[in-house]
Amino acid sequence: MKPKLMELGFQEVMLEHCMRPEILFNKGRVWFGASWDYRDQYLEIELGHLFWFKDVMPRVIVLGYYVAYCSTLKDIPTNTDNYLRTVAEFIRDTIEDTLVIYEDRYKAILEERKNPKKLKYRKEFYTHLGDEVSKNDLERFIT
Repeated sequence: MKPKLMELGFQEVMLEHCMRPEILFNKGRVWFGASWDYRDQYLEIELGHLFWFKDVMPRVIVLGYYVAYCSTLKDIPTNTDNYLRTVAEFIRDTIEDTLVIYEDRYKAILEERKNPKKLKYRKEFYTHLGDEVSKNDLERFIT
């Protein structure tokens, strides 16, 4: 997955002293993030813009679920052998088409993510969501 993202012009971004997705890539205003919670067996894959999120320490989140652009990702069962590798290969094989859909649909997806009607803690999420992050904002966190 990483070579494919880099081939498409993304750069890996390493941040410290800041909560962020475990894997983070950037190309202009487009961010790709992924995090795996081993305990809960939950994989979060995001494609969108980077935003501040109010927490106990500086935190950034990518607003835009990958499945909003490529819904077949959720068809991969978590009990699949080599699940993370399978997902990484799937993303590698779908990222180009997904980026085309992103360009077309992100504005609507962003509005939905910024004000999620179905989220149990919608009010809390919205009050904790900050501004979009600029490259200058990240300078003190980049390693």
